[in-house]
Amino acid sequence: MKKGQNVQVYFNGLQPDQRAYIYQQINEFTPFFLPDSGIEVLVAKDKENKENPYSVTFVLTGGGTFVQSEGRASNIYEAVKEAKNKLLSHLHAIQQDVVSSDEREREIELLKKFGGKLH
Repeated sequence: MKKGQNVQVYFNGLQPDQRAYIYQQINEFTPFFLPDSGIEVLVAKDKENKENPYSVTFVLTGGGTFVQSEGRASNIYEAVKEAKNKLLSHLHAIQQDVVSSDEREREIELLKKFGGKLH
């Protein structure tokens, strides 16, 4: 990880292979990191919830704001995967909005410069 090297995983009872899996999943967020980005992973186990006791929350910070997602499942790996996929979907949607907006602004500027109709 180049940008956003501030990674915190909160759960003392994680096995080494579980920590490794979480760190592997975090790498998929790297393209969205800003220079000041950080990511926190919160893992909880609710013994009362027999069906989906594991809860994993990713909190990505940067640029003075944050986004987060939560996954719940019967095992930690599926909870991590669900939380990661939710956050990636949200980040891709934001990225698409920004790209679409930038493209639209360039199109408008070209039309102003060279004339033409706006669709």
